[in-house]
Order: sequence, then C-alpha cells, then structure tokens
Amino acid sequence: LDLKKLVYLYVINYAKAQPDLAILAIHSFRKDANDPNNPLLRALAVRTMGCIRLEQMTEYLLEPLRRSCSDTDPYVRKTATMCVAKLYD
Repeated sequence: LDLKKLVYLYVINYAKAQPDLAILAIHSFRKDANDPNNPLLRALAVRTMGCIRLEQMTEYLLEPLRRSCSDTDPYVRKTATMCVAKLYD
C-alpha cells in the first residue's frame, strides 16, 4: 500500500507535465477503486483520480465515484464526497 501511495502521488504531481502517463494509469486506478478487500485502497484510488486535473479524467472518474458514494465503508464515502466537491472546483 505504501508503494502505491508513492506511485499515485508521482502521477498526481506529473499529470500536467505528462498527461499521457496519467491516462495510461487510469486502468490501475479503476481496478483499485473496485478492490473488495481494502477500503483504504479504494479511497486512495478515488482520491487520486479526483486530484488529477485533466479533462479526460472526468469521464473515467464518474463510475468509480458513483460507486464510492454508496460504499459500505465510511472512509471511502467521505473521500468520494470530497472528490465530488473537487469536480466543481
């Protein structure tokens, strides 16, 4: 989990300079947002997709974000709520 945090942070920081790199990482974000065993990983994936400020990212973010808003874990729901606010920022 710690290594994923570092990689996700790297992608967030360099998404504007290298948007193709961020687009290539979308599949991994979406897969982690569906992880049935680890709510921290689901929250991290949704938060990372929400922090990447690329217009193309929005269409890939909507479905995992919708699922996260009704997640069983309160931390995932809180993270999804913050992400919804970032969409309109």
